[in-house]
Order: sequence, then structure tokens, then C-alpha cells
Amino acid sequence: MKLKHYLFGILGLFLLIALGKTQGILFDDGLAYVAINHGNHKHYFPKVKDEGLGIDAFPTRPPGQNEFISPQGQIIKTIKDERNTYYVPENKADVPLSNFPTRAPVSGEQITPNGEIISTQK
Repeated sequence: MKLKHYLFGILGLFLLIALGKTQGILFDDGLAYVAINHGNHKHYFPKVKDEGLGIDAFPTRPPGQNEFISPQGQIIKTIKDERNTYYVPENKADVPLSNFPTRAPVSGEQITPNGEIISTQK
């Protein structure tokens, strides 16, 4: 009888760990974002995000190399030149790289396609 309880306990622990790993709940996978299933696709959320934003504010693709997801859900690419690192949104306008900020947007901020950091807080 005790063996049966141990087996159920081990099975339960295994399932908890497996579920936690797939949902990124129990273990930090080293990624700066979490994927959440939403119907037949996924949305990608930064681990630190602004409150009050709906799921549709976040991208349906993971960030690529030299990219991250801002707290507002923008995919931002970091581009380095010989002196600076620029933060460029995915929807960048055809403007010089020097128009873009040299700091990442923080909570409550977005980068416009022209490179201006704007507050999204009311």
C-alpha cells in the first residue's frame, strides 16, 4: 500500500515539474519572455510587462537575435555602431539610425517609428 502512495507521489511530482517547465512557471529558462497559447497561436510577453495591457498588445512571434520585447509589447532591436547602442522598434520608419534612442524604453514608454520615446501613461 505504501508503495502505491509513493508511486502516485512520484508521478504527481513528475507531472508538476513537466507542466511547470512547459509553462515556464517553476524553472527560469533563461529567456526574457514567456510564450502564452492563445487559440491556434502564441503571444510572447516580457517577464516584466506593463499592467492593463491586453494579450493583443503583445507580439505573436518571439524576439530574434539582438531583439527584446518591451514592457509595452514592442519588439525592439538593438543596433550597435562604433560608439552607441540604438534601440529601434520593429515598425521603424525610413529615418537615420541616429534618430533612435540610446536607452531602452522603460515601463510606460514606447518608441515611435521615427525614434521618439513617448509616455503611454495617462
